Amino acid sequence: MHSYIKLDRIEEIQLIVSDLLCEFERLCKSANISYSLGGGTLLGAIRHQGSIPWDDDIDVFMLREDYERFVKTYIGAQLSNPNYQIVDGNNGASGIAFARLIDCRTRVVCKKTTAIQNLWIDIFPLDTIPTALAEQNEFEFQMRRLRKIRLFFNAPPMTGKTKFKRIIKTPFTIMGRCLGIQKKICRKITVEAQKYNNETDTKEVAEIVAQGWIKGTCCKATFKNSVQVPFGDRTFSAMPDYNHYLTGQYGDYWELPPEEARKAHKIDVEIAFDQYDAQMQQKLLYYIQRRDIENENMHKLRLLQNEVEKQEKIGLYQ
Repeated sequence: MHSYIKLDRIEEIQLIVSDLLCEFERLCKSANISYSLGGGTLLGAIRHQGSIPWDDDIDVFMLREDYERFVKTYIGAQLSNPNYQIVDGNNGASGIAFARLIDCRTRVVCKKTTAIQNLWIDIFPLDTIPTALAEQNEFEFQMRRLRKIRLFFNAPPMTGKTKFKRIIKTPFTIMGRCLGIQKKICRKITVEAQKYNNETDTKEVAEIVAQGWIKGTCCKATFKNSVQVPFGDRTFSAMPDYNHYLTGQYGDYWELPPEEARKAHKIDVEIAFDQYDAQMQQKLLYYIQRRDIENENMHKLRLLQNEVEKQEKIGLYQ
């Protein structure tokens, strides 16, 4: 019987997913597969030299052909660390059209989706995008439509902005998962995303299977000429044209977003603390002890405030 503890701080979650990133890089080196940090993880590496302070997951990119080789190599395989597992929408996970490296010692409940069960890093394939603007618009329209359907069937029971939507939505999402519609949509996304991969006159690739629209792009020909970028106390691979990608994805990516936009996933996380090595336990204990001290100080502050209020009320009656 494992001893599970709840993680309340973003720094605790970042410790776990950073370890996942190190394992992912080891797997790539072992199979001689190129990758790049992507999305918010690449933004964090360039702007913060580590995780974005409010980010709780990791994104990595691969060219489609390398992604397929990675999945074929590691899906269903026994990794050197048995606590880690590679999953995708057809093997070990549901509701995703990409792969994940998960930590099986963790349990996650997400209020927005059933597609997250463990702490994870997302492994996204990069697919070719058409050069003609009209084709881009049509491609994007189809991918965004499929994304909306995927997210609909990933919704947990009794979720929705209104009571009416919660009541109507729930039986359809449950039925869709039972009938395999969720998996069919993910397979459709995978097929549609590769529509232009055999085109020879297109030069740019993008992550389209998850976000459903074309923003940040990078050059396919130079993708594997990666550069090393700092991320915490280590360095990881990044596409050489990361400035072009980040500008397309985020605009002026050096400017911090407003406070209200700095949001992580709404997840509750528990970990089997006794299953981690002594080094990780020590790191986690540092934050747990800080949390306990802060909670104790807050308790003392509340007691002090109650005492002040009590004295003020006594003064009113004297």
